[in-house]
Order: sequence, then C-alpha cells, then structure tokens
Amino acid sequence: MQDEMDNKQRNAYLKIVRALSAIPCAKPFLKPVDAVALGVPDYYNIITNPMDLSTIKKKLMDKQYKTKQEFVNDILLICENCRNYNTDPHNHIRMLCEEFQSQFEFQMDNYEKRLEAEKKRLEEEEKERLKQKEEKTKEELPVKRPSNKKYSNFIKKLKKTQVYEEIKSEQLEDYEENIEDKDEQTIHEEISHLVLDKLDSVGPSQAKTVEYIWEDSVKNNEEELEEVLDLDKLRGKDLVESVIKLKIPEQYEEPESSSLPVQSQDYMEAVLVPLFNPESLHSTKQKLVKALFD
Repeated sequence: MQDEMDNKQRNAYLKIVRALSAIPCAKPFLKPVDAVALGVPDYYNIITNPMDLSTIKKKLMDKQYKTKQEFVNDILLICENCRNYNTDPHNHIRMLCEEFQSQFEFQMDNYEKRLEAEKKRLEEEEKERLKQKEEKTKEELPVKRPSNKKYSNFIKKLKKTQVYEEIKSEQLEDYEENIEDKDEQTIHEEISHLVLDKLDSVGPSQAKTVEYIWEDSVKNNEEELEEVLDLDKLRGKDLVESVIKLKIPEQYEEPESSSLPVQSQDYMEAVLVPLFNPESLHSTKQKLVKALFD
C-alpha cells in the first residue's frame, strides 16, 4: 500500500507536468482532443477514457490524486490512448507520444533520485543532531567523582604525627580544604609531591608510619573501593621493594627477648596445647609452672 500523496509530492508532480508541457512533443497532449477541429469524429468512439495534461494539472491542484501511482497512471493513459487510436508505429502523433513518454520517465527518474538524496541528507542531519545532543548531554552531566573524604582523613591523621612537623608546608597545611574538587589522579600526584617525595629525608620508622596511615585512611575506607597506593612506585623505587602493608603503630618497640626455656618440651606443650584445646588449660597449668621454675 502506497503512502498518501502529500503537498510536497503534489508540488513536485506539478513541476513535472509544467516541464512536460513546455517540450514540443507534448503539444498534441496539452488539452482534450477536439475531434471536430482535428477531423477525427470517431475518436471518442474508440477512446472511452480520454486524458490530457491540463486535466492532470487540474486534478493535482484539486488534490484528487491520493497516491503517486494514480498520477503516473493518468500520464501513461495519455500514451495508451494515443497508441490505441494511432495504431501505425510510424504515425507522426504516435512517434511524438513515444518521445513524450520517454521525457516523462526521465523526469520521474530524476525526481526519485533527488527524493532519495534528500532523504539520505535528512537522515544524516538527524544522526548528526542526535550525536551533538548526546555529546552536549554528556558535557552537561556532572562528572561523578568518588568522595575524597578518605584523602581528607589521611591529611588529618598525618597532622597528628611527629613526622608531619618535618614534612609540612604551607600548601599541605590547607590541602584538605579544597580536596573535594579534585579527581583521584590529581590527588595522587599532589600527595606524592607534598608528602611521599619527602619521606626519604625522614627515618624509616616515620616513613612506615605515613604508609600505615595511608592504608588505614584510604584502603580501609568503607565508602570507597579498596585501593592501595603504591608508595614505592610513586617515589620511583623498584617494584621489588613492595609497599609495607602491615599496620605498624606510631610508637613501636621491639619486645624484650624472652628468657623462657623454649627448648623445654613441657613448656611447648603448656603453651601450644591450649590453643587447640582450650579445655586442657587447667590440666596443663602445672606443666607450665614446672617449665618456668624448675
């Protein structure tokens, strides 16, 4: 089923009719056949459904055609009537008819090509419009950034340590106030510059303290994805020197070496057995006393 003819198509067909009317071969088909003037009194006896360009033009303007095919059929009816009345292929009017139909087909073919090109152009423009709209929408949408609270916590905890006094700077002093407006990559780079690059100038225990605070603030923050900053990588050290991931307290002291006789079998049994069988604690009390004081 063909689409109903719209005003745009109707105007295009009117232009085709006007173009056909201007060429010499269409002269016999401009108006209804005057059988008396042309000396063909039997014309309307043979042609029961006459058609001409002026009639087609009027039907177009009056919106009588509902589809393209109805318009095409009337043009072809002009040619069919001509052939039916002028049966001799060498007849002058018949030869003009053949030229007229060729011109019509040429005009219609050009129109269809222009229509297809216009359709493609509109489709491309629509695609481009939608693409630009999508890009604009993406630009207008706020960039979803993770909360930087974990980095603020890192700075706050760092300020409570002794090592902060050795590495602090004016920029680091106010750093946590503007941290929410920065992306994580920028924060990593700035912390590397403000804090991590200065760790070589402090003692090993203080450097480990900073690393511990970093992991405790960032890695263990429940509001963020777990992420460990490779401190050695940021400081440019070899990857073999892995980041210390053990939680080391700020005031860490080595326990005094035990003077207990660990070689004693009674001592080992007294210490280890309760770990696997707590109920045996009472029964091994005497063994432990014996191991310590005998």
